[in-house]
Amino acid sequence: KVRHDPQAPDAWGARITYDIPLNEARMAQIMADSKDNVYALRRQQ
Repeated sequence: KVRHDPQAPDAWGARITYDIPLNEARMAQIMADSKDNVYALRRQQ
C-alpha cells in the first residue's frame, strides 16, 4: 500500500510503500524461514 504525506506531498520520501500482514496466512508466509527474511533472522538471534 502507498501512504501519502498530507503535510508535504511533494517532499522527497513523502510517498512510502509498506506491507504489513493483515491475516494469519500472510503472517505465516512472512514468518517462514528464508535466507532473505528479516523477521526470520531476528527470530534466530
